[in-house]
Amino acid sequence: MPGIGVYVHIPYCRGKCRYCSFVSTVNLSSQRQYVEALKREIAAFRRGETAATVYIGGGTPSCLYAGAIEEIMDCIGDRFTVEKTAEVTVEANPESTSTQFFDECRRAGINRVSIGLQCANDDVLKKAGRLHSVRQFIDAVKTARAAGIDNISADFIVGLEGETHDDVKNTLDLITALSIPHISVYSLSVEKGSIMYACAYRPDEDDMADEYAFASDCLRSRGYERYEISNFAKNGQIGRHNRGYWLHKPYIGFGAAAHSYIDGERFSNTENIASYIGGLTTVYREKIDAGQLREEYIMLRLRLKEGIDLNEYKSLFGSELTDVKGGEIQKLKTLGVIDVADNRLFATDKGVYVLNSIITELI
Repeated sequence: MPGIGVYVHIPYCRGKCRYCSFVSTVNLSSQRQYVEALKREIAAFRRGETAATVYIGGGTPSCLYAGAIEEIMDCIGDRFTVEKTAEVTVEANPESTSTQFFDECRRAGINRVSIGLQCANDDVLKKAGRLHSVRQFIDAVKTARAAGIDNISADFIVGLEGETHDDVKNTLDLITALSIPHISVYSLSVEKGSIMYACAYRPDEDDMADEYAFASDCLRSRGYERYEISNFAKNGQIGRHNRGYWLHKPYIGFGAAAHSYIDGERFSNTENIASYIGGLTTVYREKIDAGQLREEYIMLRLRLKEGIDLNEYKSLFGSELTDVKGGEIQKLKTLGVIDVADNRLFATDKGVYVLNSIITELI
């Protein structure tokens, strides 16, 4: 049986980024109780599953107390058979990393780290509520490598307050000069629940599209392949865990606000950290019907460079997408936003910028 993805949510941060609307807290006092609750939830999951990927995200896993990552990974190892070739990732913010942290990660079996940079300008970072400097990011990358973790991803956001075109260029120059093999480039989304939303900051959508296009062209010229709308990899070092989501593969999530999709069912945990520590886990559950599966298949596959496998679509849903949506497909092809080749339907470079409209037409 193919392995599943295992996700663990760590809801603790030393500071709240102004754009963040994720479930997190800056009150670190309940960390040990939370990890114990995590271990109980993991230990209660059925045995016999193989984990193809493990992803410890947040929040900021790197701000956990010393030994927590090892405790979590030991518990996962007790319940799952973690493949020898599994991708095992932990997220980290530069200000909370150290030699000790990366050494612990290595002992725990972590072989990939995702480090948040966001922008190579200290003033922009401060406005965004980031606690680290550019120098600390560079040091974190070097320290991870010194600990033996070479598979590194860096996060970068366009649209931050005060960020200029030169900042975008300098950020790309820094990340590529460090030979970081995986880069996530996000356009800032200001959502309810974030400090930026409350302060009424809104980025210019046209400017963000221009900067994203610049970043995409720049990375492509430097040997990075865009394999998903926001993700670029060099030498084939794609992020396998998140790719599993886009391929609609099963995954199990542990922790407050964690989501799962397994056995044709989707379920999610409480977002209330105190309630989770107290023993409340799943608060929502639904069976995915054929109509939902078809819509999600289209939506998720179009995020990927290779797009929709038309043969697989027919096998899964019993119809030809080119027949069911022939008129819409022809219109989108005429507009130059999709193409069909080698039994695949995919968004063109032009189509990436109007992906939501393409999805709406096809579902």
